[in-house]
Amino acid sequence: MGNKLMLHVDSTTVAPEELEGLEMPPATKTFQPVPHSTFHTLVGESMQRAGLRSTNVEVGLSAEEEGIRHRYFGLWHVQEEIIPGTNAFIGARQSLDKTMAAKVGIGSRVFVCDNRSFIADFVVTRKHTSRILEDLPGLIDKGVEQFFMNVELQKQLFGRLKNSRVSASRSHDIAVQCAYDKVIPFSKIPKVLHEFQEPQHTEFKPRNGWSLFNSFTEVMKGYAPQGQVDRSLKLSKVFMKNYGM
Repeated sequence: MGNKLMLHVDSTTVAPEELEGLEMPPATKTFQPVPHSTFHTLVGESMQRAGLRSTNVEVGLSAEEEGIRHRYFGLWHVQEEIIPGTNAFIGARQSLDKTMAAKVGIGSRVFVCDNRSFIADFVVTRKHTSRILEDLPGLIDKGVEQFFMNVELQKQLFGRLKNSRVSASRSHDIAVQCAYDKVIPFSKIPKVLHEFQEPQHTEFKPRNGWSLFNSFTEVMKGYAPQGQVDRSLKLSKVFMKNYGM
């Protein structure tokens, strides 16, 4: 849901092998550009160290400016399920013209856009200064590790939600809190509560926290991909607070 590499400003999709041999700007004392092929490879190597495999890799590059394609965007679809029915995604971006730092994000919800929007459950960022090539592998590994620590929390949360009954008043209170925390606008509260009371999918008929959680995700399907990702992250935080996590 919402996992997407969106290229629509001045960028196009390319094959990963097209990253090799691209023109590079010169380094300076304060700026150390990293070849797009190297950055792409570092993310792939971190996935291998974590035991992750990709089913698909999407890559985009900005148009040439004086012979250089400055901006790189990538999205990896991870094969392994982190929870039943949910896979992880890894997004990455960087630039060679000082407009964007090197950034890698991992999560069940990842959105990478060439308008500089970048959303993921966990994000690591590194400016293109000296020693970047020494620091990036460790930073990427740390982001992957933090994400999977959070996955364990998510599994615990979903277990609690499935085993907790939710009254009508409790569902209303949580919906109001979600509106205050900008998960949904206040105008969507009736729609969420209606979805909870009369779910479209039979698996969400039990009156528990899991059904309520999915009432929100069902309503949020009407938002653009970037909005879905951002709101989903906020939704998880609200439920974690309400269920003592």
